[in-house]
Amino acid sequence: MEAVAQQAHEDDMTQLVAELPSRVIMSLDHFSAEERASVRAVAEAFARGAVTGTRMPDSEPYYLLRATPDVLVIVRREDGAPVTVEDVVWQEKWDSLKHRNSAPQRLFTQQ
Repeated sequence: MEAVAQQAHEDDMTQLVAELPSRVIMSLDHFSAEERASVRAVAEAFARGAVTGTRMPDSEPYYLLRATPDVLVIVRREDGAPVTVEDVVWQEKWDSLKHRNSAPQRLFTQQ
């Protein structure tokens, strides 16, 4: 019975979160199992509306989510489509990219 309930839950999440692109799957190899689970969990929670993300300053519907204190997830959300994980980055890398590109210092504070 638990297996059936778990499968139903996974099927619901599949509709809310798109399959991970191969580039994201490859990048997740650099993260621990706990961090990978946190990435999936925050994407699912965002898709359900249980957490909010910070809208990135772009014309595309990209949002920045925090999976762990050190791991950020960039997702794309379009009306009527599953949430797509576009990238997963370390906070340190994000900070260095922002400085290089003269982006705002911090889109949101650590939770």
